Amino acid sequence: MNYRSLCIALVFAGFAVPAAADCDMTQTGKALAEKNHCAICHKDGGMAQPLAGIAEGKTDEFLKQSILNPKQTLGAGTRMPAYKFSDEEMKAMLHYLRSASRP
Repeated sequence: MNYRSLCIALVFAGFAVPAAADCDMTQTGKALAEKNHCAICHKDGGMAQPLAGIAEGKTDEFLKQSILNPKQTLGAGTRMPAYKFSDEEMKAMLHYLRSASRP
């Protein structure tokens, strides 16, 4: 079952879940992360912090700048490449990173 179907099923079952638009944004962000191969480095035992939990305690602006300008935000020694996401793509990435932080 995909994430959107799960959200819809939980809503009908009476559980509080993110709105359908949030589910769509999260799925779009997940697809962007997969397309850009983020999990190669951001996995358990990888070179970078795993995506699950990466957004906790961080502002959206910090996360955004870490993606767009990692050398300035994370430090000159980071191996994280800079990504060029549109505003809508960045919103989707932030939704995904926030959802990956949930247990």
